[in-house]
Amino acid sequence: MKNVIQLLDVNKVYKTGNNEWVALRDVNLNVEDGEFIALVGPSGSGKTTLLNIIGLMDSPTRGHVVLEDKDVTYLGEKEKSELRNKYIGYVFQSYNLISFLTVYQNVELPLVIAGVPEKERQKMVEEVLQTIPGIYELRNKRPTQLSGGQQQRVAIARALVNRPKVILADEPTANLDINTGKAVVDLFKKIKDELGITIVMATHDLEMLKNCDRIVYIRDGMVERIEKNS
Repeated sequence: MKNVIQLLDVNKVYKTGNNEWVALRDVNLNVEDGEFIALVGPSGSGKTTLLNIIGLMDSPTRGHVVLEDKDVTYLGEKEKSELRNKYIGYVFQSYNLISFLTVYQNVELPLVIAGVPEKERQKMVEEVLQTIPGIYELRNKRPTQLSGGQQQRVAIARALVNRPKVILADEPTANLDINTGKAVVDLFKKIKDELGITIVMATHDLEMLKNCDRIVYIRDGMVERIEKNS
């Protein structure tokens, strides 16, 4: 199967004054098209840094990032922004919904930013609201009126609305109880199976791994091992 993401000898070093902190060390990773991968490790292991580099929010100090067979490591910010809008959806631990917008408006926002015409936006938002179970009837509510699980489903709908190639999820179940968290991961599995979208999820919760195709264990900024899920 074709690789949608390749990381080649990726290193990331942060500098503060005379101090250096090595966040990633010689990371090599291939993610196949339509695969569901979990990045697993304790806090501070490098999971979020790795997601940010995959998602073109940060650049490696050394090494290469390849997206859809294109080396994107040293692109300018404008080109990276265009690629993010086209290929990548994000789901965050804290949902990152805008409190004064309705569910519909939160989901629509990436399309507004991308300049999609209103009629086309309406069609795309309606479609994704009906794809994610349990949120269509909430479309006129605001985030403060929703449970944590409902807010995360809205965040997933927002990540899906521009029909990305890849969804990156950073600790998406960390603020949820175990049953709601499992329901969110089940939803990712459905999205992967039915829509063919590649999903890379960072988590420290081993309860959330049953639906993943492969598990990448990260410690001290290095890939410790990679396991295929049985």
